[in-house]
Amino acid sequence: GILDDGAVIINLESMIGISRCSTITKRIIKYMDETMDSWTSKLGNSFPRREIELNEKSSKEFIDNLRKLTHNKKCADCGMEPTVWASVNLGVFLCLRCGSIHRGIGTHISIPKGCTGNLMHN
Repeated sequence: GILDDGAVIINLESMIGISRCSTITKRIIKYMDETMDSWTSKLGNSFPRREIELNEKSSKEFIDNLRKLTHNKKCADCGMEPTVWASVNLGVFLCLRCGSIHRGIGTHISIPKGCTGNLMHN
């Protein structure tokens, strides 16, 4: 099959016949199936891809509701509106300008993520 991003999935079981596969090949196929069905974060945590897709809408709504709170409407650094970034390790929302600055200062200080797009976990 073909995924949304154009990647092609090859079903090895149907190509070579699972009954003829060696134990090592079966383990490789199982590993490939598991890794294609999960997403690994930059921190090394693994999440089921299906779970992410199911929770995406509610997660986006949750983030949007947090951004609507009075103290989150303004950037934590400069006080400007609207907030479009979040520093996930500092727990604050940032405007576009300050979010860009946080992106440049290094992840050892701030880990900014855009919070207006589809997926914040990217």
